[in-house]
Amino acid sequence: MALVPLVTVLLFAGSCLGSAPPTTSPAASAASTATRTVVVDGITAIYNLGDSLSDTGNLARQGATGGLLRYTTRLPYGVTVGRATGRCSDGYLIIDFLARDLGLPLLNPYLDEGADFAHGVNFAVAGATALNTTALAARGITVPHTNSPLDLRWFKEFMNSTTSSPQEIREKLSKSLVMLGEIGGNDYNYAFLQTWPMDGGYSLGNVTRMIESVATAVDLVPEVVQSIASAAKEVLDMGATRVVNW
Repeated sequence: MALVPLVTVLLFAGSCLGSAPPTTSPAASAASTATRTVVVDGITAIYNLGDSLSDTGNLARQGATGGLLRYTTRLPYGVTVGRATGRCSDGYLIIDFLARDLGLPLLNPYLDEGADFAHGVNFAVAGATALNTTALAARGITVPHTNSPLDLRWFKEFMNSTTSSPQEIREKLSKSLVMLGEIGGNDYNYAFLQTWPMDGGYSLGNVTRMIESVATAVDLVPEVVQSIASAAKEVLDMGATRVVNW
């Protein structure tokens, strides 16, 4: 078993990014996926953990208000899909295109009760961080979310509820692709937002705060990287054979 060697890109994931619309309509895309029988590289499911760059609707179902939800739950977000889905995009996300290219259905968000999870689950939450709230609070950083996908709580809940033994989990994961991220950008976002001067200008006090905010964010880097690496190791130990952090 080996961690797939991809470059980790630290992005500012708090902003909502648009994506190019698919070349086919949602209905045609779904029909095309349903008729495909080719299994690419033995992958029959995708399990995704991340933030706003791959959340397909979990934040919208958490009961939160304000913030990103002022925009992502109404048009023009989702306009190329035909409705707002909670995605931070006008249509599909990278994780959607990945699922389509692997011949799999689009991933349903974990909090979508009654959804079909036969071919994977999306555990990503817009605004989520790599570090948990306790670790960030120790540095004076407060966050609006109480969960980090990298604590694997939802992931383990799902695996334990859909299998009867650790061996069955290993078998399930051996045929799956686990996406750990993109995640980590919001850790730096929140550090900047809480210490960066909001009134603008380059007074001595503001410049000092800017330097402090950059230093706080830089200090987080080793912890963020370690959190991602620890989650990857734990997933590999559970039986995953394909783990990607992008």
